[in-house]
Amino acid sequence: MAHQPDCRSYLGLDASGSLLPSDLDVRQFGFGQSNPTYLLTHQRTYRLVLRRKPSKVAHRSAHALDREYAVLSSLARHNSSAPGWTVPVPRVVAYCSDGDVVGAEFYLMEFIEGRIFEDPAMPGMTASDRRRAYADVVRVLCSIHSVDLDRVGLERFGRRGGYVSRQVRRLLAVSKKQAETVGEVPGLSEIAAQLAERSARCPDRVSLIHGDYKVDNLIFHPTEPRILAVLDWELSTVGDPMCDLANLSMMYYIGNDTPGIRGVAGKELGSDRTGLPTPGELAAMYGGAVRPAVPPTELAEWSSFYLAFLFFKNCVIVHGVAQRARSGVASSAQARAVAALLPRLVGYTRAFLRGGVPGSSRL
Repeated sequence: MAHQPDCRSYLGLDASGSLLPSDLDVRQFGFGQSNPTYLLTHQRTYRLVLRRKPSKVAHRSAHALDREYAVLSSLARHNSSAPGWTVPVPRVVAYCSDGDVVGAEFYLMEFIEGRIFEDPAMPGMTASDRRRAYADVVRVLCSIHSVDLDRVGLERFGRRGGYVSRQVRRLLAVSKKQAETVGEVPGLSEIAAQLAERSARCPDRVSLIHGDYKVDNLIFHPTEPRILAVLDWELSTVGDPMCDLANLSMMYYIGNDTPGIRGVAGKELGSDRTGLPTPGELAAMYGGAVRPAVPPTELAEWSSFYLAFLFFKNCVIVHGVAQRARSGVASSAQARAVAALLPRLVGYTRAFLRGGVPGSSRL
């Protein structure tokens, strides 16, 4: 970790914490709301991104910026030794645990100029570029899952094995705590029991996982269909890589106008007109490229289970949105719109647990 004086100097602060005469322009990004994120422009000398912990947090373990900083640092070491499997990430500059500097723990990283697509249909791209962009999305995901944990200093970054089982237990406990404010979600305990039973038999592969791998957490080159950086490593850990693939694949069952998240449900898939891969094509691209490869039979047998787990996770997240709205710590209008999705999310989770696809195929 960097020393505190490094953090202060980058922010244009003197030893007492006063702003130095040189100008520092600070602007908050519209994304990165879990951990507020800012662009710092220090005259014309440099541009950096500051990512800080919120002033109020629901759980002490949440918003783990030290883990984000650690994994980004480790991935820089990975990239220097594995040229064929690089994971594009911003260069981290300094970490500061002293809450007195800017009011909360934070870290600094380089600013990367590029495109962020909130819409996974990637509007503005040609069909050919869109196809190449998704090939790079899969390539980078495979690279994340190829990281040698011991070699880059992540040997204690998380427990190896049993990831889904532990997550199901933890998420159900969180849901029960939230239920004290807004009531229980009908059927969620039953779903958790089914997931727990099946998780004992799932493939349970082990690798570094991003934890929230999706298109809007990627920075693409300003004009080319390739990824310059993967952002938002807050949920990264050692876990089951199939969860990352399922997280990316959730876009196929979410509409473009869904509150809080956008997907490609209803879009034309698998055609030269759009360049958007089908769910099967995306899974096959991943299964054939990741090392060790994932057999097609394993993908076919377990893809619905992992989607069920990810939708269950989002049931708990949306339940939390409703709880925070009731407690007065969330935007009421947006929170109500998101919370209204809960019954449909539960229905989707049940459908995937049955091994099928939700009737509407669109949230």
